[in-house]
This record gives sequence, structure tokens and C-alpha cells, in this order.
Amino acid sequence: MKNILKELLELIKNNKSILYSAILIFAIPASLFASSYYSLGQFEKNFNHLIQTKGILLENVFVTGLRKEGGENDLSEIQEKIYQVTSENQDIQELKIIEIGTNNEGNKILASSNQAEIGEVSIDPKEFLAVGFVEGVAGIIVENGERFWEIVKKVEINNDKNLIIKVKLSLREVDKAFDRSIYRTYVLIFLVSLILILLVTNYVRLSRYVLMYNKIKEVDEMKDDFVSMASHELKTPLTAINGYLDLLNSAKEKLNKDEKHYLDNIQISSTRLKALVEDILEVSRIEQGRIVLEYSAVSTAEVCSKVVDSLLSKVDEKKLKLSLKNELAQDEDLIKVDPNRLEQILINLVGNSIKYTEKGTIDVTISRERERVRIAVEDTGIGLSSRERENLFGKFTRIKNEQTSQIEGTGLGLWITKQLVEQMNGEISVESIKGKGSRFFVIFEEFKKE
Repeated sequence: MKNILKELLELIKNNKSILYSAILIFAIPASLFASSYYSLGQFEKNFNHLIQTKGILLENVFVTGLRKEGGENDLSEIQEKIYQVTSENQDIQELKIIEIGTNNEGNKILASSNQAEIGEVSIDPKEFLAVGFVEGVAGIIVENGERFWEIVKKVEINNDKNLIIKVKLSLREVDKAFDRSIYRTYVLIFLVSLILILLVTNYVRLSRYVLMYNKIKEVDEMKDDFVSMASHELKTPLTAINGYLDLLNSAKEKLNKDEKHYLDNIQISSTRLKALVEDILEVSRIEQGRIVLEYSAVSTAEVCSKVVDSLLSKVDEKKLKLSLKNELAQDEDLIKVDPNRLEQILINLVGNSIKYTEKGTIDVTISRERERVRIAVEDTGIGLSSRERENLFGKFTRIKNEQTSQIEGTGLGLWITKQLVEQMNGEISVESIKGKGSRFFVIFEEFKKE
């Protein structure tokens, strides 16, 4: 746990944006909740005011009606109006017309939405308060957990007759709407918080990956620098070894049989080591973007012929047949590439075919594919399975089986070949059948004279 906490603190220290993101997890939901709660509060306040206004308006309508007839209205007619108003307005829970009593008598209910209480005496203290206030008395009351707006107002009909109009309006729908809004706000805040947590969690994970990537990249760069430096350092003693080998080979006839055998082994090992160092240096140059290409119009046939001639001795050693076939006319096989790199590509491909072919033929064919020049290197070697073809052009990739156990190589040749082909805007591919042979294709755009 201590190590995890330490790692987390180090991660936050190196990536302060994570801390900002963590603050947002709390700040955004909190601000959202505050804003929503304030808006809902204003909504409730306005709705309450609307209900209150509705009650006051209702009272004023009845006051106007009562005064119009000088207070001589038929009580049955007033009662009918009360029933009509309460039936059409579900918010009205109670509507009463009360006569103010004299001396010690109580207030008498003249008309009411509750017919059972007509004629009874009302002793609500708010009725006595309303007598003393011209504007009446209004406020929110709670009964059985439900809120109501209650408005009590004195009405002067004439000099000898005063009435009280009492209206009670339910706030049930307001409270329900407010509760629904609060619930939705909580759900929304929860979802926003969850999304923020997921985003920050994902960001933290990505940040860790970025740190790991940067460290790996740094180590990889150090490795490349070391490999490049080591390879360059190896070239100096190799040059010295090859110089001494040349001196020994010049006096080879003076050596006995065993000494000649040892000298040949040294020569072979030196050649292999030199090839390995060159391949590693080539990989380093490619990865660091230090490959310099010198483009020119190159005759594919001429380069292929040069490569075939240079490899004939290896072909003869293994008693194979190497042929070159050009299906294009003169000047139709021109491509714009670096001639030295094209030669390197073909030496790698044809050399591979020689290496992995024990008997049969190796055919190099130059042909056209639409407006492109295609070079095919086909052999009758050991071939490849579909699984082996998948990683064939990978770095340090070699096919390992009984047939290849004695064949030496670094596994860099085809990777270098692919990189060089692609850097010269070409394409490389392979077709192969296990036990039947392989056919490599290198395709470049045809060079067109202007």
C-alpha cells in the first residue's frame, strides 16, 4: 500500500494535470448541484408566488361579487359558486365565506367547500388577525406532511356587515415537481461524476502508459546509441584482423594442412562478424533516419544482371541454377531509385534464396505490373508456412526448424530490405508454399522521361 501511494504521488508530481482532473471530479458535480438547486429553489419560489397570486385573485373575485350586490347575495348562490370554483381547480383545498361575529360570539361559517361545516363557528386565530390587517394574512401551513398556501382576508360589505374570505391552496403538485427535479438532479450529478471518474481513471492509466512509453523510448534510444557505438568500435579491430588475414593468405602456400584449415575458419568467422556488424549499423542508420538515398534513373536489368553475376560462385558451390529473365524492352525497365540500395536489396533476396535452397533453381524475372516494374525472385527452396510468413519481415526474425538449424544468419536482412524498399516508395511481398519454394516480389514505379 505504501509503495502504491508513493507511486501515485510521483505520478501526480510528474503529471500535475491529473491533480486538476481530480479537482474537477468534485468541482463540476458540486457546481452543477449548486446551480440546479438554486434554479429549483427559484422555480419553487416562483411557483409558490403563482399559487399565492391565484389565491388572492380568487378572493378578489369573490369580494367583487359580494360587494356588487351589497352583501345581499343568496347564500345558496354563493355556495354554488364555491362548488363550481373548487371542482374546476384541484389546487383549491378549502374556500370559506365567514361572517365576523360581534362581542364574544365566534365567527360563523356562511358558505364553504365543505358543506358539513356550514353554520358552524370558526375559531381560527388567523381570522382574528385578518380583521386587524387591511391586506389580510397569508402564509404556508403544513398539515399531515402536505404544504398549503392559506390566505385569510377581511371584506367590508357595508358599514354594519363584514365578512372573511378564507382560501387554502395545495402545494402538492409544486412539491412533487420539485422532488422529481431534485431526483433527476441527483441522478444527473451521479452520472456526470461517474463519467468524470472514468475519464480521469482512463487519463491516469494513459498517463502511466505515456510515462512507460517515454521510459522505453529513452532506453531504446540508449540501446541504439550503444549498438551504434559498439558496432563502430568493432569495425576497427575487424579491419586489423582482416589486414592480418590478408597477410597470412598471401603466404598460405607455406602453411601446412591444419594451419590452412584454421586460417579458413578464421576467415569465415571474420566475414560473418563483419556482416553482422554491417547489418547492425544499417539497422541503426535506418532507425535514426540517417539513410541517404541518391536517386537516379536506373536500368533494372543492368542491376539484376550485376547481382546475378556476383552470386554465381555461391550458386555453383551448391550446384544450383540461377537465371535472369527480362520481359521488358530496353528503356522500359527504368525506375527512379538509389542504384546501390537496389543492388543491396536484390543481393539480400537472391542471397536468401541461395541460402534456403538445397537443390533446384533460382529465377529472377523482370516484368510489368500496370505502370510499375516488378522484380520477382523465385526459388525451389524449403518454403514457408502461412504462420511463418506473418513475421517474415520482422527484426531479428528467423525461421527455426530442422532444415534451418545449420543455416546461419542475423535475421536482419529481410527487415533491412523491406525498410529500404519502402523508403524508395516501393512495395515488397512474398508468396510461399511449405516444401515447394518461395517467390519474393519487389515493385517500383516506372521512370517516365519528360
